[in-house]
Amino acid sequence: MSTAKTKPARVMLWTCPRSLSTAFTRSVLELGNVEVFNEEYTTAFFFGPERSRLAGFSMAPSHSYKWVKDRLEADYPGKAAVFGKDFTYPLVGRYHMLPEGFCHTFLVRSPTKVFSSLKPRLEASKLSVWVSGTEIRSCIPCEGYTYKELRDLYDHVKGQGLPTFVMDADDLLEDPVEMMRQYCQFTGMPFKESMVSWKPAKCGDLQWHCSKALRAMNWFMQWYEGALKSSGFKKPAPRHIDVESLSADVRLAIEVSQPHYDYMFAQRFIMNSNKAS
Repeated sequence: MSTAKTKPARVMLWTCPRSLSTAFTRSVLELGNVEVFNEEYTTAFFFGPERSRLAGFSMAPSHSYKWVKDRLEADYPGKAAVFGKDFTYPLVGRYHMLPEGFCHTFLVRSPTKVFSSLKPRLEASKLSVWVSGTEIRSCIPCEGYTYKELRDLYDHVKGQGLPTFVMDADDLLEDPVEMMRQYCQFTGMPFKESMVSWKPAKCGDLQWHCSKALRAMNWFMQWYEGALKSSGFKKPAPRHIDVESLSADVRLAIEVSQPHYDYMFAQRFIMNSNKAS
């Protein structure tokens, strides 16, 4: 419990698409006493006043980068923690807008699993077809398909001597209770064994900061629906993905991303080893 004499834990979770990050955030929400921010920098990137894309989509006029930074750094009396989940590419060239006083954590997943999952979602979305098409490159607005950008930020915060914690999505699914226990211990957030399960909910019903712009995009694209309709972390049945059978744009995304994923994977926390950065 945060008091006037004990500052709340402040934690950022940086991730890539289709990596269980919304389910992870849903788990954090189960703690009940955490101020949670969902993709506020991403909102600034796409819909805020400093956006360089989607010129006609002025859906978040208040979301300047400074406004987001100030909100993350603000005081939240009585809260045990402040938690933000986001992507790193909105901050390329803007590391001075990183929130101060935060522990930086990273959630990664195999690029083969990420992009083979992302492609059908894009093809099924009429909005994606209309706005940017269904090619992976046109839908992910950064050089390294989010993986290079994730690695670059990791190297930056490590170079600053800031605490970091890296997780792989498969490890999280293998033992959610233990991974969340270790994560909370490292970051200073409270831990409850019950946080790995939850009741299905709608995006607008959750007690989190999620912009109207992102809620609208979720309504169109259904990005969060799998996690929101779930009741906990669920390990999927193993399946073989034949990379050679995937479309050329998916194979390119995997090829570009794999070295950066391998780098982050080597930094990951390994359960029962007590290895964290």
